[in-house]
Amino acid sequence: MELSDLQDIRRQKADTLRDRGLNPYSPRSKRTHTTAEAIARFDGIESGAGDQPTEDQEPITVAGRVVSFRDMGKTLFSHIRDGYGDLQLYVRLNDVGEQAHADFSTLVDLGDFVEATGTLFRTRTGEISLRVQTFSLLTKALNAPPEKRKGLRDREIRYRQRYADLI
Repeated sequence: MELSDLQDIRRQKADTLRDRGLNPYSPRSKRTHTTAEAIARFDGIESGAGDQPTEDQEPITVAGRVVSFRDMGKTLFSHIRDGYGDLQLYVRLNDVGEQAHADFSTLVDLGDFVEATGTLFRTRTGEISLRVQTFSLLTKALNAPPEKRKGLRDREIRYRQRYADLI
């Protein structure tokens, strides 16, 4: 079976992780909160704080599939989705270090499952985000997710590849 160029690139990234001694298909995750629980927790803390902008000081760990990714130089924004909702990850070079920042920007793709630990805060645009201190790749996706806006149009593929339709 012939691999597409995208599958070959993603497989090379998985091999790069293996060469470093990291497992691209981690058997365990230690999630402490779902995305919905994390947002509800922060809303509860923020509502009791008055007019001061707050940041939750207790670190939490969330896990989910990467559904968006924006590189702003020293800061990376990414949204993860689990079965309960979406949460934005805020990955800053000063917070995670150069190696982890480079790993997140080069080795993590759309569709990968990641686990991130950090504190919650509200960005200038008003979105609740996780200021990432550490992260790990749980599962490397070898196939790209379907096109975001159009989805799967072919009815045959939707029925045969139900997992792709549900993404």
